[in-house]
Amino acid sequence: MPKEDRHKMIKFCHPEANDGNMQQFIERYDKNAEQQRLMRESGVRATGMKPLPGDSSLFTVRIPNSCYLIRMWDGGMDRFAQYCLDFYDSHRQVPVNLPKGYSLWPAAANIPGAFTVAGPLASWETDMGFAPGSFPEGEEKWSVPEGVYITVKRADRPGEDFTFAVPRRQHADLGAIAQPVRGYAP
Repeated sequence: MPKEDRHKMIKFCHPEANDGNMQQFIERYDKNAEQQRLMRESGVRATGMKPLPGDSSLFTVRIPNSCYLIRMWDGGMDRFAQYCLDFYDSHRQVPVNLPKGYSLWPAAANIPGAFTVAGPLASWETDMGFAPGSFPEGEEKWSVPEGVYITVKRADRPGEDFTFAVPRRQHADLGAIAQPVRGYAP
């Protein structure tokens, strides 16, 4: 990757990067890239990586009356029929951790038994035992099954829950899928 593109990508992913500390970010990026290369070559597949600029698997949905988007991307979870998701501040153009007063819930509209969780969805970081605020800003992420509905609840807008659909992928390995017909099939 050309030096200029690398600097743009680092500044996109890490707004705190500047000319004075850029070398630290480049070294961290190079170390991370080398670790990923070694994992790929060894057959280890990384999951949960945040999307890079131009990621073709990225979907977004804007949360009404806010500066936030929900981003959804493969993140290595495609083989598990799941998407990673996070919050993204559209004004600052950066990923953010769970905004204060926000929570994610499985929607009541999901097929019974398809995605049943009691209470709000926990992020990967929370499930790993990290306390909110103890991990870097913009690193928090969730994973959810494709095709389910997720509800965003906001403390500042009670009764104005926002529900969105997680995309579904076409799975080439399934071949043709038969659809049921009403009554008896001839």
